[in-house]
Amino acid sequence: MSYKENYQRMIHCNKATGYAIYDCLLKAYRKHAKSMDVSGITDRDISRISKKLLVSERWIRHILCKYHLFFIIIDQYFPEEEWKDEETDI
Repeated sequence: MSYKENYQRMIHCNKATGYAIYDCLLKAYRKHAKSMDVSGITDRDISRISKKLLVSERWIRHILCKYHLFFIIIDQYFPEEEWKDEETDI
């Protein structure tokens, strides 16, 4: 199944939350793609999205794993200082 088909399945199953979560994940992914060689979603991104949308981190991780949307990057490789000023973008 392609990424587009996976995305369509996710939206069909859970429209409002699915759109919001995917939109936030895509913004975080694009931010990382511009600033580093490897692109994906960090644990800090998942935490920020969870707080912003008032959904559990577990639910976001479930969506990431079930629909194979993005890779999860291990945070320890990227220092916190770089992301402080962009915290409000997501």
